[in-house]
Amino acid sequence: MHYYLIHGIDPTRKPFMENQFATYGISAEEVTWMNYPNKHDYLPSNICIHPSLTKGQIACTYKHYLALKDIVEKGLEIAVIMEDNIEFKGNVPSAINKYINDLPLDWDIVWDSDFLGFKYDGLMTDKSVYRRDSSKGANFYVINKRSAKLLYDNFLPFNNCSDHHYNDLIKRHNLICYWAEPSNVHKIYRTSTWKDDEKPKKYLWLQNLSIS
Repeated sequence: MHYYLIHGIDPTRKPFMENQFATYGISAEEVTWMNYPNKHDYLPSNICIHPSLTKGQIACTYKHYLALKDIVEKGLEIAVIMEDNIEFKGNVPSAINKYINDLPLDWDIVWDSDFLGFKYDGLMTDKSVYRRDSSKGANFYVINKRSAKLLYDNFLPFNNCSDHHYNDLIKRHNLICYWAEPSNVHKIYRTSTWKDDEKPKKYLWLQNLSIS
């Protein structure tokens, strides 16, 4: 299993995540750190068509695209993409193995997070994953080779930040998604450069634009 970590400029997050990986036996060789670009770096002008997204939001979303690109280029069968504002509730590698064993053959993405307290609202079974055709936040997700290629081919230009752009892609391409329940990943609410100080503090995704 290979992991991609969307990482920014907060110096406190790297040692925290390194400790998380060491605790659960994820070696340094299994993790690709997506360190670039950040909000003060060069960002291609044609990657985003939303006029109000901040540079921090654009940089973060673009890193998700670059992670997908690397998965496709390396031909990885299954990979994990995560952000650096999370902590593991338990042995995530073991949990992922259970997800894969519980999934049908036609799965596309498994979302694992307690983002905003979202929970599965269907009939509970003894499975570790449940069908839900939307994202659960882009904090942590497991993706297979086929779906990574589809998302990579259709990711640009994006018209929203990563969480909501994924929901657009899921609906547009009828991706088969599952939620891990109970979640094994906790989102930590930290001070972030994701929003720029010069921009109003509002939910920019409410200004959603469609790509035609």
